[in-house]
Amino acid sequence: FTPDGDRRNNNFFASTVGITSLSIGIYNRWGEIVFTADDPNFIWDGTFNNVPINDGTYTYKIELLTNSGREKTILGHVNVVR
Repeated sequence: FTPDGDRRNNNFFASTVGITSLSIGIYNRWGEIVFTADDPNFIWDGTFNNVPINDGTYTYKIELLTNSGREKTILGHVNVVR
């Protein structure tokens, strides 16, 4: 995503239809946490401590519970381009 203030593609979020609960952690390349949330409707604006993060690839880990009671863990990457 491109958090550059141009009103397009400025936030990172997930579609959470059918999700009861969700927690997410986003990590930099050294494994340091740059964002966490315990809300299925999370939105990350590409900042850490209210300071824009550097361009790069960040790893996320999402743990969720579906409406049917299924627990799931999703690992992936998100690219930040300013």
